[in-house]
Amino acid sequence: MPSVSAAFDDMVRRASAGQPGALAVLRAELMAQPRAWLVDQLLATVAPSSGYRPTQVELDEQRLVEHTARFGAWDTSACLVGPPPPAGQLIDRDQRTAHGEALLVEAKDLLHTLLTGPTGLSPIRRARLTLTLPDQVVAVFGFLRGTITRTPVGGGQTALLIDYPEVAADLVGDAVVAALRVVNGLELNEAVLYARRAEVDASTLI
Repeated sequence: MPSVSAAFDDMVRRASAGQPGALAVLRAELMAQPRAWLVDQLLATVAPSSGYRPTQVELDEQRLVEHTARFGAWDTSACLVGPPPPAGQLIDRDQRTAHGEALLVEAKDLLHTLLTGPTGLSPIRRARLTLTLPDQVVAVFGFLRGTITRTPVGGGQTALLIDYPEVAADLVGDAVVAALRVVNGLELNEAVLYARRAEVDASTLI
């Protein structure tokens, strides 16, 4: 499955900003691209991440801690059958056990819920996790379109800026990291995930 390129994602993001004439500019940019490239971007857009569709998770701080602990306790390698070597290619669905597939869906559901504004939590600030990935695997996070920002960093790498509402004791950030580790172990298949956490601002959310 082809992945959405950073260039295509940037074109769509600029057109979605609502500036006058943005759609006309997007049309001109797309018309100038090779047909095969456009087909690849369309396929990656309409069928991201193997057809996964997110479901909201009911959360409070206690449930959040429980999810983080449970994801952290799993040895994801025990949920795989004949996976490819790390940092080579994505892990396909038929290379995950039924439990591995269910665990992957749970991790994605938690990520989506945390990034789209979970109920049951009382945020006190906004925080950001920056995740750097090879361009060809970024499409795994297509289900988070609209909640993350993609920035090309060169060398075939893309930075994903993941902003989220944080509560006391960094509970949300810990849960995001735990869920990302599960997604990596069961689908992304990177040897190491390069991520950095930081506060977006110091203001209080009300």
